[in-house]
Amino acid sequence: MRPYFKLAAYLLIGGLIGLVSAWAAIGDQYGLFRKQSGPWITWPNAGSPEADPYTIAHFARAGILPAKKLEVLYFYAKTDSAGQPILARCTYTISGDVLLTSAWSLTLYDGDGQLIRNPARRYGFNNRNVIRGPDGSYVIWLAPAASPGNWLPGGRRGARQLVLRLYNPDRGYVGAPEAVPLPQIKKTGCSA
Repeated sequence: MRPYFKLAAYLLIGGLIGLVSAWAAIGDQYGLFRKQSGPWITWPNAGSPEADPYTIAHFARAGILPAKKLEVLYFYAKTDSAGQPILARCTYTISGDVLLTSAWSLTLYDGDGQLIRNPARRYGFNNRNVIRGPDGSYVIWLAPAASPGNWLPGGRRGARQLVLRLYNPDRGYVGAPEAVPLPQIKKTGCSA
């Protein structure tokens, strides 16, 4: 009876280790096939026929069907440029430059991936509605309280995440997503 008990214990422990490691491999924090540039994370093979099983499982778990990578590149940020979580009660500047793409959008979601209800009905910005400086750069204010210009309502409490989508990106971006000049996310303060 004892050898069967040992075998069962080994199988159980091996199965648990396998499940935990697979969960980590498809997660946001330790994903095997993801790339990170500052606070921004991308899965370069998302939407590609060459996508590995971990990338496919990551997006399936999130309930997302990514478009073809030649059509859209996705970048996700759950932290600011200093590595701290993006929080609703804090104010941030999101500053960026011209991107080599036909269009882009930056959208704010809550920690569960849902849009944040707000009276302004403003959920993000794109290359057509963001106010730019003379050099093409922009600054977006992510804050709980209204402010003039490119204000993105952050809500009142909880974690936040930003999703940057590049539509019909430059081929150089597709081959090397780390070459994309991604926006900086800097915390300027927090309310109590």
